[in-house]
Amino acid sequence: VIVGRDAERGEESLRRVREAGGKGLFVRRDMTKKEDAITTVDLGASAFGRIDIGILNAGIVSDAPITEMTPDQWYDVAHGVVDMTFFPAQALAMQMAKQENERIPNLVFISSVSEIGNKQQANYSSAKAGVEALAKVFAREFSNISVGIFRPGFINTEMTRNGENGLRMAEVLAKGLPGGRVFSA
Repeated sequence: VIVGRDAERGEESLRRVREAGGKGLFVRRDMTKKEDAITTVDLGASAFGRIDIGILNAGIVSDAPITEMTPDQWYDVAHGVVDMTFFPAQALAMQMAKQENERIPNLVFISSVSEIGNKQQANYSSAKAGVEALAKVFAREFSNISVGIFRPGFINTEMTRNGENGLRMAEVLAKGLPGGRVFSA
């Protein structure tokens, strides 16, 4: 189940899954809303009979120097990223806990380069640190679910290319990576 707010990108991802021989479903929803997270998990469980893995890969940015960051930039990103991670994780964990599991289901929380505190990203870095804390709480509360944190580092995506800061960050980070480049999504 591919979930997102952008129908065109979601349908393109679904097309790629199907071309590779997989089955899939795209659901256009806003994961900052608990009800959308619950209905999406219900759709996935109904369509496929069960859910064995959830990948929580929320991310939005609105960069600004600390002295210029507006309350809207802070709340939209800091709360948005945490909300759109928590609500689907909550719905997924509840589904996984009630289903018959032949193997241990997995929740994978995607973090970022947040631990280094990106310049002009106080909101995003704080949110991704919060995502890591959420993963630890889920691991403690759901012993029947394998919970992990994946920190892929910088990935060249539409979001990270957004604006001058993203391009500058890509250039700086690429210098320290194997092969001198970033991954492309």
